[in-house]
Amino acid sequence: MSIKEMRLEKLEREEHQVRQLSILVKYLCLSLCCKYHYASNGNLFDFNEIRMIYAAESVPDDCNCGITQVVVNELGLPLYPKNIEKVRAQKSRFQQ
Repeated sequence: MSIKEMRLEKLEREEHQVRQLSILVKYLCLSLCCKYHYASNGNLFDFNEIRMIYAAESVPDDCNCGITQVVVNELGLPLYPKNIEKVRAQKSRFQQ
């Protein structure tokens, strides 16, 4: 099983768990070290968006992005926006 397949399997499992618990989440892309998704670093995606990004056949197995769940409110806004701001600020300090 490739890393991409393992990532998608983990994503599916996590999404199932949060739905069971009725927790609202979005997925934060951590991609400063990935030449394929560098522009997405610090962006929030819903489950279907992040699944499409990482299920794309054009994404090679050496994509080394991270994805983490972020708890959001009913409007889709993060409950802890300072954490998102910190991730986004790293991009300005990190040149690929």
